Amino acid sequence: SPQKILDESVGHIYKHITKSNEPHGTLSDSRLGSTRTSKNAVTGLQSKVDPGNFGHCVLNLPVYHPVFFDKCIKILKSICYNCSALRNKSPHLISVIKKLPMQHRMNFFQDYKDPLGKKRTNACEICNCFFYDVQKKREGIFPNIVLIARTSKNTEILNINAQQVHDIFKKITDEDSELLGFHPKYARPEWMIITILPISPLNM
Repeated sequence: SPQKILDESVGHIYKHITKSNEPHGTLSDSRLGSTRTSKNAVTGLQSKVDPGNFGHCVLNLPVYHPVFFDKCIKILKSICYNCSALRNKSPHLISVIKKLPMQHRMNFFQDYKDPLGKKRTNACEICNCFFYDVQKKREGIFPNIVLIARTSKNTEILNINAQQVHDIFKKITDEDSELLGFHPKYARPEWMIITILPISPLNM
C-alpha cells in the first residue's frame, strides 16, 4: 500500500541527479545507502555490510500500473462510475459470492446470470446514473480507458485518466471491495493505481 511504502521509507526522493555537491533528495542520497566513499547516512554502515534503505517518490499525478491495467478495467465494469457502488447486489449473488475464494469473485461477478432470468438494469439503483460500457483505448504506446454510454438517440464517450479512476476506486466501500475479491487491509482497489513509487537502495 502507499502508506506501507511511506512507513518503510527513509526519505522523499524528488530531484534529478545534478553535478552539484547536494545529493540530498536525489537518487544519490546517502540515506538510501553507502558508497565506496561514503557511509549510510541513516545506519552509519559501510558499503561492504550495508543492505541499504528504501526511499519514496510522490508522483504529481497517479499513473496506471501496467500489470494491473486490465484488472482496473474489470473493476470499472463492475461498479457505478458516479457513486462507485456495485452494479449488481442481488441477494442471491451476494450469498453465492461470499462463499467463493477471493481470487474467483471478480470473474464470477461479471459472468453472473440471475437464476430467474432477471435482466440487469442499465442504471445504478443508488444514484440512478447510467452504466457505461468500459473499453481499452490505445494512444501510441500508452493505453487509456474510455467510457461509452449508448442510448436509442445518441452515444456519449468519456475519456478518463488515472487520476479519475483512482478517485472512483477510493469511493468503493470495504464491503464491496471484499465482494470483488480484495482484502481491504492488504489490497484496496485504488492501490493498483501508482501514486507513490518505492525507490530502491543504492546497492540494488
